[in-house]
Amino acid sequence: MPSKLYVGNMDYSVSNSDLEALFSTMGQVQNVAVIMDIFTGRSKGFGYVEMTNAEDASKAIEQLNDTELKGRKITVKEAKPRKSSFGWRQPQWHPPKRRPEPRRRPLVDSRTGRQG
Repeated sequence: MPSKLYVGNMDYSVSNSDLEALFSTMGQVQNVAVIMDIFTGRSKGFGYVEMTNAEDASKAIEQLNDTELKGRKITVKEAKPRKSSFGWRQPQWHPPKRRPEPRRRPLVDSRTGRQG
């Protein structure tokens, strides 16, 4: 069962191969992804590493969390599952409100003042 790890507080110059080289010392690495900004093409300072088994992942968390990589102390922890929102909060559906019936006044003849 592969385990996905979050790696944060990285230097912007860290590449996929740098992360793979670091984490391959802890066990077999299945996938590495440094998250890049789509407009600038520069790293956002965090990434994900997928290890082939949970034992290697827990060993990597214990040994690599708060260690230095290219001059910065990196944070290594288990990745949380991604929320299924599209950048905005989905509105909650509520049934339409019923408008109250308007009050009907009794018909009154304006000349005589009688109803009818």
